[in-house]
Amino acid sequence: MNNKDSADKALYSSRIVDNYIKLINKQYSFINVEELLNYAGMEAYQVEDEGHWFSQNQINKFHKRLQIVTGNKDIAREAGRFAGFPGTLEVVHQVLQVQVVHQVQVVHQVHQDQ
Repeated sequence: MNNKDSADKALYSSRIVDNYIKLINKQYSFINVEELLNYAGMEAYQVEDEGHWFSQNQINKFHKRLQIVTGNKDIAREAGRFAGFPGTLEVVHQVLQVQVVHQVQVVHQVHQDQ
């Protein structure tokens, strides 16, 4: 598998992006979320779908653009801290569980493809 193929595989739960959107709405309301998602090749309905997964390329574009529009190079850290607020911990726990299961499935598929 080459780097392009791995960068296009769906690896990141939409719940991670949803947490960023919640942070943006609370702390950075001046940001146009629709434009940010479009830039990253994402759609709002995909973020809302708990079963949707995004590729490394999409996540990289989303994160880089978010750093630029917020002026915050540590936005990932801020989003991680934001996820720790009451009411979001259950979601974080669920995301981690789903992420681990998905990664195991990806590794299993890679080994089957070889």
